[in-house]
Amino acid sequence: MAVRIARYNEVDGAAWDAFVENAVNSTFLHTRGFYNHNSENLKDDCSFMFYDDNELIAVLPANIYDKSNMRILHSYLRSTYGGVIMKQGVKTTDIIQCLQLLDDEAKHLQVNEIIIRQPFSIYNNAQTGSIDYALWKTGFGIKYREVEFAIDLSMPLQYNSSTQRSVKAAAKKGVTVAENTQIDVYWQILTDNLQERYGVKPVHSFEDIILLMQNVGAEKVKLFAAFVGEKMIGGILCFITNKQSIHAQYIASVNEYQEYRPLNAVIHHIAIWAAENGYKYFNLGMATEPGGEVINEGLMRFKEGFGAQGVLRETMHKLL
Repeated sequence: MAVRIARYNEVDGAAWDAFVENAVNSTFLHTRGFYNHNSENLKDDCSFMFYDDNELIAVLPANIYDKSNMRILHSYLRSTYGGVIMKQGVKTTDIIQCLQLLDDEAKHLQVNEIIIRQPFSIYNNAQTGSIDYALWKTGFGIKYREVEFAIDLSMPLQYNSSTQRSVKAAAKKGVTVAENTQIDVYWQILTDNLQERYGVKPVHSFEDIILLMQNVGAEKVKLFAAFVGEKMIGGILCFITNKQSIHAQYIASVNEYQEYRPLNAVIHHIAIWAAENGYKYFNLGMATEPGGEVINEGLMRFKEGFGAQGVLRETMHKLL
């Protein structure tokens, strides 16, 4: 049977999430539970499901919006990534056909541009080069490139000398690190930190995070916090993205305690914890501004100091 496309509907939620749970290149950020925690996503959702006969073989989370006299189909605007999420063993020709059907639907919706941001390779549990090839074959080109930095946990931890000193300094000053459930306390530290440094608020509110945990499961969102005595002085809120990887979503510390090197201690603790629990990668996140044009060299040095290596993220697009 030929591949067919269907617009996602709320009644498909259980089938969508069951598919994502076992897909080759998915994370919990592709679940409807994740998308539904942000009410904005419900207003402009334009996701698609692809079937071979009655078998679901791929999904594309997406939203549709108008900007600068352009109608854009974007996978996905309010998530770290979207992309073509596929089942194990799908043929390259089927992926090409999926994208051709997407092209037809986009034209029907009077879309001017399709933007697709694929998941990072560190989240894949099988090769997905067929998707990259299919995007190129169907006329997609690179819109921009970004880089994130991940620690390969299959290798012994390899810190540079400065990072080693900072981890030791934290221990000497009595910094302890543990998984913690006081997200409200951490959120105040994060909010103050972002306001003092950049004059901005966290992308998620505290209420957003609590709703997210309810939607996807509290075990997928973990806070690792640094303490001096009973005082929380920093921490990292992590997303347990899938069985492959753990992602540092929010990183913050109390400015007055910078000399205690709390974040060095927390990263070191998480790296050990993640390796012991069978994860392959600990992703420390970006060191470039969105779009990849501007590099934060200090942040890049900090992350590379833990032995983290660059993971390429390409955002692809096609003008119609």
